Amino acid sequence: MCKTLKIARSTLYYKEKPRTVDAKLGNAVIKEFYGNRKVFGRRKLKVVSANRNIRISERKISKIMKKYSMVSKYTIRTEIDLRNINIFHTDRGSEFKNLVIEQILEAFEIERSLSAKGTPYDNAVAEAMYSIIKTEFVFGENYDNISHFKREWFDYANWYNNRRPHGSLDYLTPFEWHNLS
Repeated sequence: MCKTLKIARSTLYYKEKPRTVDAKLGNAVIKEFYGNRKVFGRRKLKVVSANRNIRISERKISKIMKKYSMVSKYTIRTEIDLRNINIFHTDRGSEFKNLVIEQILEAFEIERSLSAKGTPYDNAVAEAMYSIIKTEFVFGENYDNISHFKREWFDYANWYNNRRPHGSLDYLTPFEWHNLS
């Protein structure tokens, strides 16, 4: 009959199969995501999965993350109440010397703090590291006291150097990279 009507047999007989996520893969992705401080996105999850001999595509990882509502800290926007800020520290870059920023700082009575000229803390590497620490370690966390903070800081530094793959190091950890040299 399909030949007579000149239609493909699949038009008549095709039944879509429900797409399921392999539970083992899903569990592996969930374990890596939460075991790495909810910081990794699909790219790093793919790399760490491959290091554990788990073959999975970035697309499948994205589907798993969406299914289980897993969102990397890097994609979460944080809203900050400017009334709770006392000091705004910047380097001496020209992007921070504009009228709008001056007006905002004045309106919210925020004190401006500028680094001294030639201070080594104003370089791109240090600023990138500060950004990473704020995103991965500070945002969304509460520390009960200084000893709790110190324990968490030690744990973070250990994780950062021994477990977190760095894109700039060909997705090796700093420890692995150092041992190659």
